[in-house]
Amino acid sequence: MLPSCGGQADNPACYVDSGLDLLISEAIKLGFSAERGKIFAAGAGWPELPDNAEDFFRVGGRNVLTLREILWRKGLFLAAGDFGGPQSRSLSVCVATGEVTVFSSGYKKVLSDTGK
Repeated sequence: MLPSCGGQADNPACYVDSGLDLLISEAIKLGFSAERGKIFAAGAGWPELPDNAEDFFRVGGRNVLTLREILWRKGLFLAAGDFGGPQSRSLSVCVATGEVTVFSSGYKKVLSDTGK
């Protein structure tokens, strides 16, 4: 929901910084490694505003920036992502093929290349 918890998160999953740390820690416990895994992300929307309006808080853009910065500090990188715009998204992972797909407001975007 927000880029940073400011060090005080009752629900760490609501913030990119604390939530991503928690997610990576749990993924490593389950066997994730940068050599074997790929990271995909979607979301971080921002409103469509009139040309003369400014998105003062820029929360979506700041969320993406925080995500990339944290991954970079950990030596990890996004394989692919789908960010921005006012639409909500659903992310789907096919466990059998490894295909990662984003569904949103009338479009379907495959983020992963399964080699097929």
